[in-house]
Amino acid sequence: MSQEKVEIRRNIKTAPTIGTRSTVINRTSHGGGSIMPGGGSRSVSMRMSMGGNSAPSFAQGAVSSMSHKNVANVLDTRAKEKTEMNVLNERFASYIEKVRFVEAQNKALLAEIDRLKKQKNFDASEIKELYEQEIADSRKIIDDLSDEKAKFDATLVSLQDQLEDERRDRINAEKTVDDLSNKIDRLNDQLGNNEGELANLRLRIETLEDENARLKKDKRTLQDDIGRIRAMNEMRAGLNRDNMETMSAREESKKVKGKLNELQPLISQLQAENAMLKSRLDGLQAQYDDECREHESDVQRLQSSIERLQMEMDTVLQELQILQDAKLSLELEIAAYRKLLEAEETNMRRVVEHSSGSRSGGAQLLSDMIVSKGGSGDSQKSSMSHASKRVSLVKSARGDIRFEGCDASGGWVAIKNNGSKAINMKGWTIKKVINGADKYSYTFTAENNAQPGKEMRLVASGMKDEASYGDIIVENFTWAPTGKFVLVDDKSAEKATMDIKIDN
Repeated sequence: MSQEKVEIRRNIKTAPTIGTRSTVINRTSHGGGSIMPGGGSRSVSMRMSMGGNSAPSFAQGAVSSMSHKNVANVLDTRAKEKTEMNVLNERFASYIEKVRFVEAQNKALLAEIDRLKKQKNFDASEIKELYEQEIADSRKIIDDLSDEKAKFDATLVSLQDQLEDERRDRINAEKTVDDLSNKIDRLNDQLGNNEGELANLRLRIETLEDENARLKKDKRTLQDDIGRIRAMNEMRAGLNRDNMETMSAREESKKVKGKLNELQPLISQLQAENAMLKSRLDGLQAQYDDECREHESDVQRLQSSIERLQMEMDTVLQELQILQDAKLSLELEIAAYRKLLEAEETNMRRVVEHSSGSRSGGAQLLSDMIVSKGGSGDSQKSSMSHASKRVSLVKSARGDIRFEGCDASGGWVAIKNNGSKAINMKGWTIKKVINGADKYSYTFTAENNAQPGKEMRLVASGMKDEASYGDIIVENFTWAPTGKFVLVDDKSAEKATMDIKIDN
């Protein structure tokens, strides 16, 4: 039996921290079913190694400073990497082994074909088909292995990236450990310094306690001495005080006697002045009483005059109100008459327009006069009936706010505050009631204040050009010449009314 052995070595270099991984695969094939002449034996051996140390290396002293948790995580990561790399090496070695085996088998088959071609009268069609089938299978295997190799290459790249990330994480962890070690060293140094300062402070405290005990002892001694000295001083001060008070009393008595002798003439003079002033005060009091009586009589007289003038003023105000109502009624009647006259003029103009246009001016005028006297009896009757109508105005009020007047043509309406205080009109409403229905209305806002003794005019928008400063412009075009004005407060209570009627 012949034996063929192929050994393949392949070195894969990765990151320096990956340990060496060696895999040796031996495959032996015996020629029981082989087409090689005389059988044969074939052995393929492959060894792959990946450079690096077998265990992860760290900076000296770093591992000892890391916490147990970080060390366990790093070791678990390294173990997983080693397992994954072993699996990949084995799979890659299997792939290489298959490729080499197929190449060796192809060479053997080519040699067998050459040998058979040299034989005479030999039909190689069956062998050719067998070889072609074997070649197709080998190509398929090679394609599959190529695809698998591409997958392995992609996986290898991904694992290399992961390995690089792990390496960066390890470097960062080592830096963190170094920083923590430096921080611990600084804290240890600071702790040593603090302990030294604490020892110094303790020694100082002991010294101060001894000094404090000595001072307390001295203080008690001084307090005893001070007490004795104070008692002696108080005794001496008491004696001196008694002597000083006696001497002072004597001196004061002498001074008072001398001053009393000096003031005796002044006292007599002041007593005389006091008697004179008292008599004068009695005279002034009598004069004051007389003036008070005169003043009271003047006040009573003025009070009666004020009451009389108030009554006269009330009478004048009532007469003035009556005159204002009469004036307003007359204005309304004048407006009504004006409208009646305008209506009559319109009727006359209409009659003139309907007259024949072929007549002369004199004939036309004569015809108009005849028509006016004889044929327009109804118009004259209507005019007379209208002229016999009268405008009536009725007012009422429940409070200080009342209606003051209105425009005969419905252009404005006025209210007045007859009280002595301003009234905020927020929420108050003026309504115009015509034939029992609310026709127009206006609600006051917070800015509208009725000042005492002042009028407030609400001008319709149709006559806003004639409004004065301070007038309130309302939205409705007119207030209408006739109807009933009603003023209600913010609680819908009726406060004032003004009813305008045209009576027959």
